[in-house]
Amino acid sequence: MRAHCGLLFSSLILLVAIIAACGGPTAVPQTSLPATATPIPSPSATAESPTLPPPTDTALPATVPPTSPPPTATPEPPTSTPASDLPPTRIEFASGATSALVEGTVSPGEANRYVLRASAGQTMRVYLSPYQPEQLLMAIWGADGDVLMSGHVEATQWTGKLRSTQDYYISVTTADGGAAVNYALQVVIPVRIQFAAGATSALTRGGTPPAGTDSYVLGAMAGQIMTVRLTAAHGLGLLVIWGEDGTVLISDHAEATEWSGSLPSTQDYYIDVRSAVDSPLIDYALDVIIPARIQFAPGAISALVSGSTPPAGTVNYVLGAAAGQTMTVRLTVTQGLGLVVIWGSDGVVLISDHAEATDWTGVLPSTQDYYIDVRSAADGPSLLYTLEVVIPPLP
Repeated sequence: MRAHCGLLFSSLILLVAIIAACGGPTAVPQTSLPATATPIPSPSATAESPTLPPPTDTALPATVPPTSPPPTATPEPPTSTPASDLPPTRIEFASGATSALVEGTVSPGEANRYVLRASAGQTMRVYLSPYQPEQLLMAIWGADGDVLMSGHVEATQWTGKLRSTQDYYISVTTADGGAAVNYALQVVIPVRIQFAAGATSALTRGGTPPAGTDSYVLGAMAGQIMTVRLTAAHGLGLLVIWGEDGTVLISDHAEATEWSGSLPSTQDYYIDVRSAVDSPLIDYALDVIIPARIQFAPGAISALVSGSTPPAGTVNYVLGAAAGQTMTVRLTVTQGLGLVVIWGSDGVVLISDHAEATDWTGVLPSTQDYYIDVRSAADGPSLLYTLEVVIPPLP
């Protein structure tokens, strides 16, 4: 029995050996991959992922630089700059012009600024349209900080004589609230008319385009007689004259080219030469005359004045006299050729230039001012003269 069991056990061992020799499955032990093995794809890789290329000899960085953050959107620059942050706009006058006009739009909370150069002693006028101060406000000041008009005044017009030669600034703003406002800003610097020493008149020539304006200013005294004549070579023009105090001597509604009268105050007087809208360019001559008043000394019946004038020149005099008085005028010439012209303020001519006379005597027709012009010949030398006026008292 024991022999039989041992034989059975030996047979089993032999059977196992035969199965092993025939290549049956056996357990494979886990071993580490060599250092040069191709890396295993990450878990995110799928079966269709391409095979990684073999390593190259290019050295890889020891550390991987951090990934840059995604770029942020760069803000776009503003399409416009607030008017208050812009440099002021410089106002330039055209050649020969006495004014400049600029137009603009100002929004609530903003300020449009302008700058121009002007000289000490010049008179500057500034007009802002529309003229309603409830819509627009204007301020004017010099580069030296001298305030000509504050915005608190709530005015849209200013006129004054400049104290310094410098840049002057003008600010246009809207009143509180409201919408944007369109406006026109006009700056006028009139040409000052100066009489030569001893002269009683000044002749100025100029030109202005259709709907244009040339502006002049001169100082004169209360009681002086001023005559202004505008002569246009072609085109249509008119005069506008007013005082610094606002007194209007002649308006544009008169459509006049001549004015004469006694000045009410000692001040500056403004003269505008305006051309019609539908008129061509005006070439004009502006003649301003302020005659010298002849005064008799107390108790005297005559007065003597001396003067001179260049060829084709004129010196103007005026004196008051009563109706019925006899007046004698004598012109004594020491050089050149001259004559006298006499007429009354009512337009009655006592002696014209056609008489080519140097003396006149006659009874005065009215109580008024009488004008005496001393004129020199155009083709002679300068005129040197003495003028005597005699008016005896009435009986």
